[in-house]
Amino acid sequence: MTVEANVRVFNLPDVGEGLVEARVVEVLVSEGQAVKRFDTIVEVDTDKSTVELSAPWAGTVRKIHVEVGDYVEVGKPVLEIELAADEEGEAS
Repeated sequence: MTVEANVRVFNLPDVGEGLVEARVVEVLVSEGQAVKRFDTIVEVDTDKSTVELSAPWAGTVRKIHVEVGDYVEVGKPVLEIELAADEEGEAS
């Protein structure tokens, strides 16, 4: 997957000890929506708990790679965020 320099891919983080995947319970944003850093963007369910994941960057949701009910492996893309101008210098 190729993305532009000012777009960051948010991959499913490791949300618990030894868990390899999580089920998407709710996607709380839509493509084209502006988000602030730490806004809750998706809710996932694991064998152990339900977890709210937040945006690591401010910007605009460019593309959503998951739907409710999908099982997503740790490290796989959840969504892409086009960085806000003040975020572009920060790489993560």
